[in-house]
Amino acid sequence: MNGEVLEALEPLEGAIIAGTLAVAVLAAVLVWQIFRTFQVWLANRGDAARLKDYRSLAQRAVVAEEKLAEAQERIARDLAEMRTSVGDVERLLSEVE
Repeated sequence: MNGEVLEALEPLEGAIIAGTLAVAVLAAVLVWQIFRTFQVWLANRGDAARLKDYRSLAQRAVVAEEKLAEAQERIARDLAEMRTSVGDVERLLSEVE
């Protein structure tokens, strides 16, 4: 009886080996994909932190630019006042001469 069972299993040996190999390959692909997904997740997490840093840097740059614009306006006003004052002094000097 054992001989009959072994003879009946002989044609299935190739299918069993192929099935086992397919399961092993599928498991390897699954593990690889899980690994790659984790890698991408880690990379994206780092990107989010860098994006937050860039946003903070951009916000500081905008504030600095606004301060510079205010300073430039103040300098322009002061320069206009100086021109007026210099013009007044020039007129006084020309009247004195």
